[in-house]
Amino acid sequence: MMVINILFWALIGAFTGFLYFKSQQWSVDRITPLNRSRSLWLIVGGAVLRWLFFGIVLSIAISHSYLSLLSLFVSFMFVRFSFLLSWQGWLSIKRPFIRNY
Repeated sequence: MMVINILFWALIGAFTGFLYFKSQQWSVDRITPLNRSRSLWLIVGGAVLRWLFFGIVLSIAISHSYLSLLSLFVSFMFVRFSFLLSWQGWLSIKRPFIRNY
């Protein structure tokens, strides 16, 4: 039963990481230098909403158990890190990331 619980919170963490990354990507895609105040509010407001959402999910996990919190956090960070690496091209098989200095 404990393993199922940990896997459940890992899936929630992975889904939360996916939503976090996608909302961050959406915010970055919507900013424009033509409307600076809107772009600023979009980035700051989006960040606050993401932090609140993640804080709520963390508080629900910690109210369940510390292992649930750990499972959620590790899977959240793993998914976010994986998405960031793939977005930057570091996980690409066809053309690996090579810096040109």
